[in-house]
Amino acid sequence: MKNTNFKNTLTMLMLLISIASISQTQAFIGTWENHTGNSIFRVIITQNTSGHVETAPLMGRYFKVNVNNGLEIIEYSSDLAPVGNFQWEPGFYGFIHDGYPKLITGDLIDHTYADPSKFKWGAFSITINTISCLTCPLTANWEVVRPSGLRLDNEPLEYNIPTNIVLTKQ
Repeated sequence: MKNTNFKNTLTMLMLLISIASISQTQAFIGTWENHTGNSIFRVIITQNTSGHVETAPLMGRYFKVNVNNGLEIIEYSSDLAPVGNFQWEPGFYGFIHDGYPKLITGDLIDHTYADPSKFKWGAFSITINTISCLTCPLTANWEVVRPSGLRLDNEPLEYNIPTNIVLTKQ
């Protein structure tokens, strides 16, 4: 009898942990944008279905588009065409940290340079801002930094993507 109660308790605990994890990710999943003039920096966050970095519950892509007469023209994208059998990873993977449900962090790659041999690794964070009113849109701070350490010979000095902006959930 004790063993059955323990198994039932353990099963319920695992279910509650799974539900809590899913509900934490839901706030981040979707499309986020920063509008500056005729340019839009767009971030699309989804559940991680890539089969890579299995411990990261979220993955994402990013784009910069220019809007001209209502037509969006992609200036750059984290989506790269496959090379032979090699499929590029998503633009980033995101991790939620216990005790910080409004924060995701992870690794990011900026390979949006005109020279396709150039790219820059980084660490990103997205922090959801506290909502001050019921009708206000959900916003988040997007930050990208280059961790200290070795650099590649051909690594650009600066990121091509924004490194400190506010995104609004669409």
